[in-house]
Amino acid sequence: MKIIKLQMLQTLYEQDFYAWVEQTAELLRCLRRATPTHQWDTLDLEQLIEEVVDLGKSQQRALQSALRLVLSHLLKWKYQPKHRSHSWQVTIMNYYKKVSVCTVF
Repeated sequence: MKIIKLQMLQTLYEQDFYAWVEQTAELLRCLRRATPTHQWDTLDLEQLIEEVVDLGKSQQRALQSALRLVLSHLLKWKYQPKHRSHSWQVTIMNYYKKVSVCTVF
């Protein structure tokens, strides 16, 4: 059972990082409630959970920022053809690649 859950989490990590962060944070919360003693005493679970959640939020903001940038350049490319430049093209391609790596459809 544990192996199956671990494999599912690893797959989720590869496919949807933000969902993995949420699931991992929830599992840490459950562990904190279920086993308040033993090896967990040496970990600062509150901070660890907060860091995992913040990491997911940071990744989500980075993706949103990249999407905004590439969409604004695509709109400029379409509606301002006289102002097209090589730098716009490079930005569109670079951020398209970044967004493609971050998302799975």
